[in-house]
Amino acid sequence: MLPTSGLGWDSEMEDDPALAAATMRAYNRWIEDDWGYAHEGRLFAPPCISLLDVDAAVTEVDRVLSAGARMVLVRTGPHAGRSPGHPTFDPVWARIAEAKVPVGLHVSTSGYERELSRWACRPIRLGRGQRAVAPFFVALWSLGDHNATKNARSAGRVARWPHPRQLGEGIGADMTADAIVQGLVEAFEAGDAGPILPHLAPGALTWHNHDNLDMDSAEGFASLAILRAMVDGLKLDVEEQLAIPGGVALRVVLRGTVKANGNELAGRNCLFLRIADGKITRIEEYVDPTFADQLGVSG
Repeated sequence: MLPTSGLGWDSEMEDDPALAAATMRAYNRWIEDDWGYAHEGRLFAPPCISLLDVDAAVTEVDRVLSAGARMVLVRTGPHAGRSPGHPTFDPVWARIAEAKVPVGLHVSTSGYERELSRWACRPIRLGRGQRAVAPFFVALWSLGDHNATKNARSAGRVARWPHPRQLGEGIGADMTADAIVQGLVEAFEAGDAGPILPHLAPGALTWHNHDNLDMDSAEGFASLAILRAMVDGLKLDVEEQLAIPGGVALRVVLRGTVKANGNELAGRNCLFLRIADGKITRIEEYVDPTFADQLGVSG
């Protein structure tokens, strides 16, 4: 069970981090006093953590974990002008990674309202009626959820602290696709199919443009071990990720150093992942036509 308006307190108190931390702590203690973080093992209410005061956030994470929290919730959008993935917040992510609990995101006021006020040259607040009927404000809420997810990757949080699982709930959240993409990145960079296999539906197929044939996706990913033997320092850069009907489209660059010739690899591929019930059912991969030449294995 996730709060909505409750998370908005943090955004409204950006000019007073100590007050924001105290308010979140009071809210969390109310949950503890009322029914706890895992009522009868069926209803789970995550504590909310303000990132505005990093030291206070670490202290509160430790406190709620000792009180039985199964996950923690953070506000979407910027925190005092910084992405939640900014290194400033690494002490918080490090503690969460150590505890191996997931991080939740939920739509709420995110700080973008303040920016909207600047554009409009007048204060803009989200009252209950506006929240219910104005599609623009719904989109504004969704933007915070979406950007918090993407910025965690682009600001390097996912790379530095890969363990905290990010869970999104609400309008605009696309966390299933993000988890799948993260598994894909981890599989390529490890040269091991393991991280992506849990995301494949039974019978998932992969099609490639160079031979126009379908093959079993799990078997296809098994060939990553061959790629690992040929290339040092494998790295998969996701340059663009777009939601499409029924899945996600990716523009990626596979990088590394080719062992045979010492050349730097830059395979520019596009993938279309078809997703149903949280699993990949089909992959369509358009492989860089120079890929074989770069590896030194063409004709």
